[in-house]
Amino acid sequence: WCGPCRAEMPELVALHNNDSDVIVLEINTQESLDVIRPFAQEFGMTMPVVVDETGAVRTLYGVRNMPTTLFIDGEGIIRARWAGLLTGDQLGGFVAEIQGAN
Repeated sequence: WCGPCRAEMPELVALHNNDSDVIVLEINTQESLDVIRPFAQEFGMTMPVVVDETGAVRTLYGVRNMPTTLFIDGEGIIRARWAGLLTGDQLGGFVAEIQGAN
């Protein structure tokens, strides 16, 4: 697991656990469940984790760097994209912006 992925995971877990209006969906690209499961347990991830074994989802959304976070509104429209480490303040800002637009 990449360093930035590990660094931002506590913020994503906290968002998932503390904001019932937000759905955090983790998509893991091209790794097996044997690799994913210990990481999810280490960080106490309770959000859904999707396994993209072939990389199709990554390709579909044009993800080149890890981590990449997509912010999708209630209508399914991508409102923002962030490639790289996402801090808690940045995460909160993107969520507030999307929630304010709806």
